[in-house]
Amino acid sequence: MTTAEARTGGQWIHKILPQPVYHIISDSWHLTLQYGYTLRTNADQSTISAIKLGLTLGLVVTSLLAFFPGKPFAMKTSDNIQESSSSSTSSGKNNEWAGDKIPKEKLEQARKKLGLTENQMDQAVRDAKSYALNKSQGATDLDLEGISIKSKLNGMLYICFFSSMVYYFNREYDNVVTMWFIRSFPNEAEIIGITGW
Repeated sequence: MTTAEARTGGQWIHKILPQPVYHIISDSWHLTLQYGYTLRTNADQSTISAIKLGLTLGLVVTSLLAFFPGKPFAMKTSDNIQESSSSSTSSGKNNEWAGDKIPKEKLEQARKKLGLTENQMDQAVRDAKSYALNKSQGATDLDLEGISIKSKLNGMLYICFFSSMVYYFNREYDNVVTMWFIRSFPNEAEIIGITGW
């Protein structure tokens, strides 16, 4: 059965989906089945074993992570920071900060210039105090941008793995990723200047 015959057959899905979408899905499914058959009949046994091993290990790792996700950890939020600062108020010396030396008149002038109510100003002072105390105690591991170093390293690891995968596929399979990019995103490829494949 050819692709054209499958498109015009009595299948119910072509009645639901728009024609262009149905053609894309039908062609993709046909090519997947054709590639699978070609791989089983013409591929080296070591290639098939590597694919089976990779799929099995991926399934095992995914299942393990789904059933045993690890220990949850608490992120520092403003509520947690306020609670930790209120719990540290009993400690005396640890509760000192430079904002305590600001005269009340200056705080009142700043409040009026900013157009804040007294409650808003008190909340701002409490937030600044709790942030300063927690920063001096090293309670947060956030950098200036608000993203933890662990998150940055995690992102860099994913970028390295993805870049390595793209490099490997391009090197081993004659620029297959570049050709896929050009076929999938022709306008973007033309803008970037990737043509001629």
